[in-house]
Amino acid sequence: MEKNDDLYIGHILEAIGKIEGYLGQTSRDDFFRNNLLIDGVARELGIIGEATNCLSQSFKEEHTKIPYRPMIAMRNYLIHEYFGVDDEVVWKTCKEDLPKLKVTLSIFRSEG
Repeated sequence: MEKNDDLYIGHILEAIGKIEGYLGQTSRDDFFRNNLLIDGVARELGIIGEATNCLSQSFKEEHTKIPYRPMIAMRNYLIHEYFGVDDEVVWKTCKEDLPKLKVTLSIFRSEG
């Protein structure tokens, strides 16, 4: 793993940690009623996508189980779809995808 890859993985894991902290035990209904929370989570998802885009090609080729394209696409979606972001997509990403990503990246980082 290149030195910068470890830095970007750190940014991704930090963003996941922030999202976990923001959401805590928040229910789905409470999430949808809290625009500030939605905006904060969306910002961190954007950071995840940006950091993913910065990972080296060699890292991406070596670790093929990470969904790089969808992660980058999520960032682009959040940044460019100002008024059309589906909060359900944000919620599902946080609850279904991020826990798996956190485990995978933590393993890669420990192998580092």
